Amino acid sequence: EFMVQSAPQSAALVLCGDFNAERNEPAMVQMELDGWKSAYEECCNTEPYSTWKIRRTGEVKRCIDYVWLMSIDQKRVWVDSCLLPPSEDQVQSERFPSWQFPSDHINLVVDLTFYCL
Repeated sequence: EFMVQSAPQSAALVLCGDFNAERNEPAMVQMELDGWKSAYEECCNTEPYSTWKIRRTGEVKRCIDYVWLMSIDQKRVWVDSCLLPPSEDQVQSERFPSWQFPSDHINLVVDLTFYCL
């Protein structure tokens, strides 16, 4: 709310990070209600997984990391492309972290174009 209220009308805002919440949880639902759009949904029409772990209770593959976008007066930022997560056959049996993927989260990468008037 502070970011939106503090930004000039011509601003394009980008908010990204580990939100530790899936899309159906209240915080993420509120992001959409407040006008934020997911860069991955804009680019791929889906939210890919961002973490895949094996826990004592079982295997957990989910999206809890996001790149959120907001244009105060619309069409100030455009998603050109995004990096998809590794396919299942590219991920080792121990999932994340591993020698191949040393973090328990994968990188989210989007190419953005900002339009200035």
